[in-house]
Amino acid sequence: MKNIELARTKLERAQLLFETFEEISENELKQIFNYVMNAIELMPADNIDKYELYGQVRNLAGCDIKKFGGIFKAVNWKNSTILRKQDIKEMIDRIDMLLN
Repeated sequence: MKNIELARTKLERAQLLFETFEEISENELKQIFNYVMNAIELMPADNIDKYELYGQVRNLAGCDIKKFGGIFKAVNWKNSTILRKQDIKEMIDRIDMLLN
């Protein structure tokens, strides 16, 4: 029971940072990823969606993040991904659904 409460707290922190998406820095976006990964790790259920989402977030967190106006670009040696506000919102919403 404590793990679920802690996971929700981590997710709430990610949601609070997300509310100011237009003003956040690259490091704050990485902090959102860290909160999300922590929330996923604390989730008790073992399901495929949890592990798939964790892998996606972990890969993004390991990238070099650059901000370009209202979007971010996650870059590693292999590829790059554009991260829009909607993408981050969907990620947070998916975790919220898994927690409920």
